[in-house]
Amino acid sequence: MDWFVFQISGKTPHNECKLDPLFTLSENSLEAAHALKALRTVVQSSSINSVIDGSNKAGNNITIKVKERFEITSKLIDRVSIALESRLLTSFLYIFQQGGTYDFSTQTSKQGRLNWQSLRELAEGLFCFNGGQKIQNAYVNQVVTTRFPEFSRAENANSRGESFVSGTNNDSEMDSTRSKLSGLFHRVAEVCSAEFALIAHVFNFHEYKMVGGDLDGIKESAGTATSAETRPLQVARLLLHRIISDNNRGGLQTCINGLLANIKGESAFDIGTKKLDTFVVIHEKVNGLFTQLEESMRKYLIKPHISDEHDHPSVKKMSMASSALLHFLNSQALSLSKGQRQGYFNLELRLLHHECCSSLGKLCITLINCP
Repeated sequence: MDWFVFQISGKTPHNECKLDPLFTLSENSLEAAHALKALRTVVQSSSINSVIDGSNKAGNNITIKVKERFEITSKLIDRVSIALESRLLTSFLYIFQQGGTYDFSTQTSKQGRLNWQSLRELAEGLFCFNGGQKIQNAYVNQVVTTRFPEFSRAENANSRGESFVSGTNNDSEMDSTRSKLSGLFHRVAEVCSAEFALIAHVFNFHEYKMVGGDLDGIKESAGTATSAETRPLQVARLLLHRIISDNNRGGLQTCINGLLANIKGESAFDIGTKKLDTFVVIHEKVNGLFTQLEESMRKYLIKPHISDEHDHPSVKKMSMASSALLHFLNSQALSLSKGQRQGYFNLELRLLHHECCSSLGKLCITLINCP
């Protein structure tokens, strides 16, 4: 194991650590994350590197040595950054896995409640590394794996070309399957509502600004910059995508597809009738689910605002981000119901044709082609 990782992880006694206590003591984690972000910004600055390159071309031996030391320092900063990010991420997941009730009425942590204040501080430190990509993905995956274990079963079954739902043959099994489907939709709404509240408190912190402002040429945060207002919306969008439409890793869409593909019956007509009943249930539950999701978003994440030409840029940014999130939610609803709606119409026409042919056959009426 890299001795940087070993010392920063806290496995080495503090009196034996060779690194600065800023990077080894857990109580200094946030300050250390800010310091490393500032250092990475300096070593990635285009203006500093252009000065060194220009002097290097002139053949200055002193500048060549300075550049070598600069590169060694840059690698050292990267290694310490990787180790500290790993420690913070491990601490975040450990606290989240401890669980507890989501109570945001007080700032003091109490037994039986989720320690969201510590999660917020750890999240702020983790967003100093590559725009917080690792913490966002880790948090979303943790929610999905702990709250929706059936998504993992759907993913495994999908990879084998199978369905994670057992075959449904009789009416009682169909009733049980529809009941499970209704319970799944209800749980998605319940979990998302609770997590939206957590996201609004844990990821709603102000962006750290260096004294003197940011230097030019920074590569790490390009395209990943967020603000206190828009960051929770970004995390919520990632969570929704993972739960609803991430077919590669199992999600609500995969569960529905597996259910429909595994409906069995005594005849094609029997299978079609059962699928038709299931389509109706899915359509009803999808509409109810996304209505609840939008209500939860407006309650915890989206602040009502009437646009004005004198609005501060941050207010305009928040308004645009809110509109984008609602548009994304609507697109997820359409994506989830579009395939089911098309299948419903096709199946309805086939069953109608079957009923017409059956009724005409009972009346001894034969259809002939028109000349």
